[in-house]
Amino acid sequence: MGCNKSKLDGASQQRVDGFEEFIEPDSIFQCLETGHTRLVKMRYLLKLAKEGAILPRRQDLPEEAFLSVKELKKMYQNSLSRYGKGTKAGQGEHMLPVVAISACWLTPSHPDPKGQQLKTVAKMLDRESAKYLQFFPYVGVFWDWVSLYQPDAEGIRTEEEEGAYNIALHETMALWYAHQGTTVYRVTELPEGASRPVGYDNSGWTTFERCCTEQIKKFHTLDAWWILVRDLAKDAGDETFRRWPTGPDDFDELIERKQFTKKSDKDAVKALYRTMSMKQLSGVQKLAFHGMPSPTLEDMTRFGRCLNICQELTSLGLGGVSMNGQCLAAMLEQLQDGSLTKLEHFALGTNNIGNEGMKALGKAISRALFANVKRLYMNNNNIGSEGVEVFAAAVAETEGNKLDTLEELRIANNKITDDGLNAFSKALNEGALSSIKLIVIGSNAYSTGAKAAFKLACKQRKIEAKSDFFHEL
Repeated sequence: MGCNKSKLDGASQQRVDGFEEFIEPDSIFQCLETGHTRLVKMRYLLKLAKEGAILPRRQDLPEEAFLSVKELKKMYQNSLSRYGKGTKAGQGEHMLPVVAISACWLTPSHPDPKGQQLKTVAKMLDRESAKYLQFFPYVGVFWDWVSLYQPDAEGIRTEEEEGAYNIALHETMALWYAHQGTTVYRVTELPEGASRPVGYDNSGWTTFERCCTEQIKKFHTLDAWWILVRDLAKDAGDETFRRWPTGPDDFDELIERKQFTKKSDKDAVKALYRTMSMKQLSGVQKLAFHGMPSPTLEDMTRFGRCLNICQELTSLGLGGVSMNGQCLAAMLEQLQDGSLTKLEHFALGTNNIGNEGMKALGKAISRALFANVKRLYMNNNNIGSEGVEVFAAAVAETEGNKLDTLEELRIANNKITDDGLNAFSKALNEGALSSIKLIVIGSNAYSTGAKAAFKLACKQRKIEAKSDFFHEL
């Protein structure tokens, strides 16, 4: 499923669907080829802002303002030739020169009647343009007012325009925010003097756009050195405080509390989000959340429900998110039997799950929820002997697969004393963790005697025991 397989010459004939819709560039090309949606060139928007103009509706823009599909394909092809031929499936490392704007409409008849939001967007585009232009000669911008057909002064579209608008709004709107290759600007602050009573966080469409952006989209990439999701609020700086993912059922509940100008849009947004969410979550193979804000119980409860949909997930990175044991328990409690059957790599390092988190993990192991995990990282987690004893008891159970596929365990830099290490040694002596090859367990609080017994248990099983990744225990 590498990006290099994109059909770059001529029309993209086979429709991209499922998870690939939000990874492959073809889905963007196909959307633009219909003509229902168009991208405006960044330099045209910068010119408008410099002149102090306001955004014209799509039908009033000159043809030279638009970025054609042909130009976009050519730029993408050139970037592949210059910077590489794609990455492993599901990584979405190759970028497209596309920026999607998420902003409130300040009035029902025009989203930005004084050009204030245009100036905010243009300021960031101008600041980031050197980074974009290092990779691409042009950047296309998706902004609903200039990208979709809009009504005239009497509020009327032609029949053809109305049909195209409805398709763009109700079938492809999620693509611009959820696609792994696009960059998203969120205008989260209303401009000074705005009469709109409801702000970004309480508006229906912007909530949808934000949730699409936050589900699994990376906020940066290895291939393009720019931030993929930006909050344009005055005090945001380079930090973008994303929220934890929201699944389709939780989104339905969330969106009920948001406001829409057209009440009928609420059901349309629910359907759009559910389709996008199910396609993404059911196909994603790797999720990594390092550097996320510390989760709440509600965050991890919602995230656990998301994981039930992730049937193709092989790697889950939750390291370094300041998660405590209660939050881990909340996530694990939501997991259904038979979920995460393809998970092989589970990283929980550098958190604070403690004994409470280990107890929850032990229950999950007893339910065989991680029956195919090969690598489990729990270093730097304030785990004591009580937690390790629960873990040892869970993996020593004889019924079912209790981490029998585990090959590597990292549990260094915790608070494990003799009781915990001895319980672990006993489990190993009884044949637990039948596939284990490496255990990293240094920098704990056990004695020399307990350490010697553990090393002997490992030696008898031909398990490599290390103090850290580089030194023998």
